[in-house]
Amino acid sequence: MKPMPSGEGNPYGYGFCASIPEGLTIPEYLKEMVLPGGLYAVIESTDDIEVSWKILMKQLLSHDKYKSDSSRLCLEEHIRNDNPERCGNEYSLRLMEPVKLK
Repeated sequence: MKPMPSGEGNPYGYGFCASIPEGLTIPEYLKEMVLPGGLYAVIESTDDIEVSWKILMKQLLSHDKYKSDSSRLCLEEHIRNDNPERCGNEYSLRLMEPVKLK
């Protein structure tokens, strides 16, 4: 499903990516892609991802140097936490919004 569908009533989609080593054979049902580089605004997320996204976007709207770059995908980095009893979360989450100069 396209992550940014157009038109009213179209569901919003998510894609899942994983880093893979060079030369690895990808099964036919998966798609290999290279994510574009560039600048990203990043926030460490709380357990409430929706609220964290709203905070990041609100801060970006008032930033004097950067604005959101809708030509690239936003990313969520989910990293398993092998020691959740110390921080209370099973995952470390980073939300990344592509940005460009105003």
